[in-house]
Amino acid sequence: MIILVAIDFSDVVEHLLDEAVKLAQKSGATIYLLHTVEPEPDFVGYQQDPKAMR
Repeated sequence: MIILVAIDFSDVVEHLLDEAVKLAQKSGATIYLLHTVEPEPDFVGYQQDPKAMR
């Protein structure tokens, strides 16, 4: 089992991580953290070659 936790460094993340750890310990799951950011304005409209994305 995998637990994916989206984090944004807000105040609730610590509680969310505590709960994810408890669940992972009970189930033997692996926890993955995901954090995304807004793209830089210089990269807006940037497209990658579909072949390179494979």
